Amino acid sequence: MAAHFLPELFAVLKNRPVWSLGGAGVLLFFYLSGFLIFRNVHKQPAEIFLLRRFFKLFPAYWINVLVIFLSALWFHGSGPTDVKTLLSNLFMVQEFTRSDLLNGVYWTLQIEVKFYLVIAIFVYGFGSSRIYWLLGVLLLLNTALLPVMGRGSTLVTYLSAFFPGIAAARASARGWDRKGAAELAVVTALVSLNLLVGLDQGNGCQAGYAVLFSLALAAALLFPMRSEFFAFFGKISYSDYLYHALIGYAVITWFAAESPGARILALCVAFLASVIVATASFHLVERPSVALGHRLEKLLPEWRIFQRPPVAQAKPSE
Repeated sequence: MAAHFLPELFAVLKNRPVWSLGGAGVLLFFYLSGFLIFRNVHKQPAEIFLLRRFFKLFPAYWINVLVIFLSALWFHGSGPTDVKTLLSNLFMVQEFTRSDLLNGVYWTLQIEVKFYLVIAIFVYGFGSSRIYWLLGVLLLLNTALLPVMGRGSTLVTYLSAFFPGIAAARASARGWDRKGAAELAVVTALVSLNLLVGLDQGNGCQAGYAVLFSLALAAALLFPMRSEFFAFFGKISYSDYLYHALIGYAVITWFAAESPGARILALCVAFLASVIVATASFHLVERPSVALGHRLEKLLPEWRIFQRPPVAQAKPSE
């Protein structure tokens, strides 16, 4: 939020690559997703995994799309109001229909959804023990695209950014032995290099953030700390992600602040308003949607989208 709004309020922060906290937030979002999703994907049947991801993401997302679209209709000129744009955003196919994003942050959610699908197909098709085959394919693909595009694919580059989180999950499951720590270090180095060469110029700071976040994630796992304050923000983080730009920019525009003090006040009010809306969204939309998904799980027939690769059985000793 600070990365979105402070450059708008203080011109001196604009166009400064080091002030790339928005990109850092995206990277941290992908790290945490990689960590959490990998811990679940090989423990849940495919249909349960996909159903839970759907009910966690889409109902709140659809409400957000409708709120933004209706706001654009109400406040004429505040955004696109054609049916094509609405449907493209609802079904998350903006890149195929060449439609505008109703909310600028949706581009990261599109990558997140693609990661869910890719990780599900790979793990349920080949097994979680071969997960780094997928990373190898992504790195090779990005390398092949460099001479063609002059840089890597944004999608492929950011799909690789989930893997330090995956490596941290694997290291944590191993009890942080030397092999697990070395694995995280190697994966982080590869992903950092991929971010450096794969993204447009000006995004190089993310390569440094990749290393910093791996160290921070490892420290958080090795020395866990429970905080109700941070737990609260963790619960509402997805809704805050959806609404912070809509609410924040509206508040800042309304303030039209000139002095530094007034600008800081505008940022604080924007933050507080976003938290209030996100809390309401969590309790009124997110939590009931997740609960509905859990109820529907019990109605699913015993079917499988993918069959897991057979686990080799140890031979009995003679």
